Amino acid sequence: MNLYGWITTLTAVLLLSSGCATTEEALGPVSEKASTPPPVMEETAIETPEKTKMEEKPVVDVAVGEKIYIKACIACHAMGVFGSPRLGDQQAWKPLIAKGFDTLFENAVNGFQGKRAYMPARGGHEDLTDEEVRAAVHYMVEKSR
Repeated sequence: MNLYGWITTLTAVLLLSSGCATTEEALGPVSEKASTPPPVMEETAIETPEKTKMEEKPVVDVAVGEKIYIKACIACHAMGVFGSPRLGDQQAWKPLIAKGFDTLFENAVNGFQGKRAYMPARGGHEDLTDEEVRAAVHYMVEKSR
């Protein structure tokens, strides 16, 4: 567990042991209706036109992508270190974007060694989650189109 996890756990234990209100006291009694699951809606197939590789972008929070870019990616992608494409350099990003988002994401997660470029796995930040890496890649692609 990382430092943030320990701090969160310790804070929760301290709050619970300090006599704070229980969930029921704070929120009121739980009604029985709230515990019943909502009705299941019938699924219907919707016809959609064929999409290109980059049109099938994952839903990500742009603010998270920018935060991760600043934390982990800017050191290389701002100056083109190790042959990395600079953020906003459309000419450098165009052939990479053409390979599709999944390829860019896999290279960012697992690392990449090319003829003229090197990318450490997760940008050298092993603590990044897949969702954070996905958000950062999405952010860089959108800023470099």
